[in-house]
Amino acid sequence: GSSVDYESTSQQYLLIPDADELDPGDTFTLECLFRPEGLGANQTLFDKGTNGYNMTVTSGGLLQLQKRGSGAIVNSTVTLQAGTTYHLAATKSGATVKLYIDGIDRTGTVTDRTVQATATDLHIGRASASTNYIDGRLQEAAFYGTALSGARIAAHVAALSQPGVVALSPGTGHVVINGHRPRLSI
Repeated sequence: GSSVDYESTSQQYLLIPDADELDPGDTFTLECLFRPEGLGANQTLFDKGTNGYNMTVTSGGLLQLQKRGSGAIVNSTVTLQAGTTYHLAATKSGATVKLYIDGIDRTGTVTDRTVQATATDLHIGRASASTNYIDGRLQEAAFYGTALSGARIAAHVAALSQPGVVALSPGTGHVVINGHRPRLSI
């Protein structure tokens, strides 16, 4: 797959214009490969603005899902290390929330907060408030308007060691990755 190296000092990020498909409410999955080059500052991977979803690696190296502007929903139970590539995923379906690191459920204590649709563009690599830029390599960022199962997340991790099949579904314009069609893939 393709990747982008981001340096926090260069303030690089990806901006995807707001669309109904990016605002599923309280049911979604955020997924990516991330290799932090440094820790010590919050690094936002995905952000949909105030009251929307936000997936961040905290200054302490924890994976965190939050309702932006309201607070953390959950932190991971393990700490990420600089210089290591991780497959990261956060799923939410109402009060059911999971954080996966390399396909393993690493969900800490959940505080249910209802994520809402926003009119904010999707920011990848920084917070929508132009803060918390990432310092590292971000690959295979994906958004799904459904909460993927643990088995599906594990299958995505297993597929990373296999040659990937990426195709454009004829007549539909949909991207298909290893037989599965994500809502948005970058």
